[in-house]
Formats: sequence, structure tokens, C-alpha cells
Amino acid sequence: MSSLSESSRMVYAIESCKIMENRRTIEILFLLLIISYAFVFQENIVKVYQNVFDPCPTPIAYSIGQFDTEFNISEEDFKSAIKEAEDIWEKASNRDLFKYTSNGEMKISLIYDDRQESTSQINNLDNTLNQDNNYYLQLKSQYESLVTQYNQASQGLNSLVSSYNQKLSAYEKKVNSWNKKNGSQDEYNQLNQEKKELDSLALTIKNKQSEVNSLALRINQLAEQLNVLANSLNLDIAKYNNVVQSTDQEFEQGNYITGPDSKEINIYQFEDRNKLVRVLAHELGHALGIDHIDNSEDIMYAYNIGKNSSITKADLGALNTVCPK
Repeated sequence: MSSLSESSRMVYAIESCKIMENRRTIEILFLLLIISYAFVFQENIVKVYQNVFDPCPTPIAYSIGQFDTEFNISEEDFKSAIKEAEDIWEKASNRDLFKYTSNGEMKISLIYDDRQESTSQINNLDNTLNQDNNYYLQLKSQYESLVTQYNQASQGLNSLVSSYNQKLSAYEKKVNSWNKKNGSQDEYNQLNQEKKELDSLALTIKNKQSEVNSLALRINQLAEQLNVLANSLNLDIAKYNNVVQSTDQEFEQGNYITGPDSKEINIYQFEDRNKLVRVLAHELGHALGIDHIDNSEDIMYAYNIGKNSSITKADLGALNTVCPK
């Protein structure tokens, strides 16, 4: 009995050793698997760490992604706007936060869709309204100038007609007197001279009347043009209001998207270069890990309505919070 127990204990000890060896083997294999995974995916692991725990340890390398030409700016202009937005952060913070490379990890894209199409339509209507309004004001100025000329010419014509009538009345009296008394040759010659002067004045009046009529015709033509243009302006304003009302929701001018192995900034809409630079600076702020700020003048305000072209103290404070020096 004692020898059997001894044998059993030996078998048990051997089995225990095998189990421990198998466990060590499994642990070693598991450790090797973890090391292999870490080696294969080390770049992604580092990126996740940088994105989550340390958003700006080194300058973020960016490049141009999708570039739609419907915005009517060149790719070089777009790069220049990005650089300007980059400088807004770097100069104020005295840090090297971004750098452009042809294969930079973060893609910055310019994507054309209905947002920019609506903006372009509004801008075109703005330009048309401004041009038409300027033309209307020019015509109105011409109209008012012609009316002034017409009034002056009419006054001059009335004065000439009044003078002519007075002289004609005096002349006719002299003629009647000469006929009654069968006046002298000298008086006759004098009457002939006055008749010539009256005829000359009548011709002047005729020419002046033609000038006044011409001014009146031009005034009437301008008045018609002004009425047509005024009606057109009212129609264009109604069209403009319809377009604006159809886009009264807030546009998402751009967004920043990040994942374990990718970063991208997409720009969808801007009104002019200043607005483009501001929305780029805003999205670059998100790339640094900064959330929205409440003041409308801050670059990191939720909507692109500010006028300043530099980051505020609040923007800089948010940067220093996510990227301590």
C-alpha cells in the first residue's frame, strides 16, 4: 500500500510539472503575441497615445486632400490661407505647431457642395444688387441734373418770349402809327431794323424751345429707365430674400475629424478670404485639441462671425491648457 501511494505521488508531481510547464509556455506565447502586436501596430498605438494623452508633442504634419475647383481659388491660394491660419496660432503662442509636407498625415480638403453654392448665389445677388443700385443712383443723378438744366432753360425761354412779346407789341404800335401819319423814310428804316431784331429773337426763341424740348424728352426717357430699374431692384431684392431665407440655418463651414490612424479637416463654405482663414484657424484649433469658446470674437467660437484676425487671450489660454509648455 505504501509503495502504491508513493507511486501515485510521483505521478501527481510529474503531472503538476507538466501543467506548470504548459502554463509557462502559454504565458510566454501570450507575452510574445502582445510584443508582436505592439511591434506591428506600434505606429498606431503611438498615434492613439498622442491624440488622446498628448495632442501636440510635435508639429502636426498636414497636406492637401480633396481640392474642388468650384470655389474659384487656386490650390496655391488655399495653401497660403492655411499657412496664414497656421501663423495665427504659432506667432501668438511662439510655438511650432503645424508644418506642411506633401504627404502630411492630416489632410485638409476643400469640398464644394450646396453650402458654398448657396453662398455663391447670395454673393452674386449682392453684387448684382450693388451694381444695379449704383447704376440707379447714377441715372438718378443724371435725371436730377437734367431737371435742373430744364428748369433753367425753361426760365430763360420764358424770359425771351416775354421780351419778344413786349418788343413785338411796341413794334406793332409804331407800325400802326407810321401807317396813320404816313411817316418818314427814316422811321421806315428804323421799323425795318426792329423787324430784323424781332426775327432774330424769334429764331433764338425757336432754338431755345428746341433745347427745352430735347431736355424734356431726355428727362422722360430717364424717368422710364428709373422706373424700370426700380421695379427690377424690388424684384431682385425679393429674390435675394428668398435665397437668404432658404439658407437661414447655420452653415457647418468646416469640421475636424479624427480617428486612431487619421486626421482630416474639411472646409465646405466661406464668403471671402478672411472668413476662409478664420474657419481654417478654427479647425486647426480643434486639431490641437481645443473645444469651443463662448465669446463671439474668439477664433474657437462655434460660429465664424468674428472680425479679428488673431487669437484672443481665451484662445491662447485654451491652447496652453491642452498643450502645456
